Amino acid sequence: MRNLFDAMYRHADEAGDKVAVSDSNGIIHRGELLAKVIGLAADLGPQPGPIGILAPNGIDWVVAQLGCALAGKIVVPLPTFFSSAQLGHIVRTASVGLILTTNEAKQLTEQS
Repeated sequence: MRNLFDAMYRHADEAGDKVAVSDSNGIIHRGELLAKVIGLAADLGPQPGPIGILAPNGIDWVVAQLGCALAGKIVVPLPTFFSSAQLGHIVRTASVGLILTTNEAKQLTEQS
């Protein structure tokens, strides 16, 4: 993983204004992506246990996955197409203590 983050730092430094990720909601540049990943990793620092990610594929998911990786956290993917019962089972079985989600996917967590 260290190589990935070394490359992200280098790319942000050399061409931070280039697009890193895009989805139907917009784009995020390399420098912005790195800043968000570092910020999330810092916020997650004291969080114990596995962290769930419930988000559609896109910018938010990429930031969450990379932020968790940088913070050294175990990630439990929570597919947005799972039923609330399936999500609840995964969360309980994996002892997920925190779920990172988006506004559009949040309704699924409220039903679990």
